[in-house]
Amino acid sequence: MTNDDFESKPVQLAISRKDAQWMKASLNDDEEEDDE
Repeated sequence: MTNDDFESKPVQLAISRKDAQWMKASLNDDEEEDDE
């Protein structure tokens, strides 16, 4: 992956990272609620 490829898809990468963080946060929240 070259810098040009990275700069041409910054939005897709940002969305992918946000989706991953959101999914992890949701799973963590569910686990915490279940523990309570």
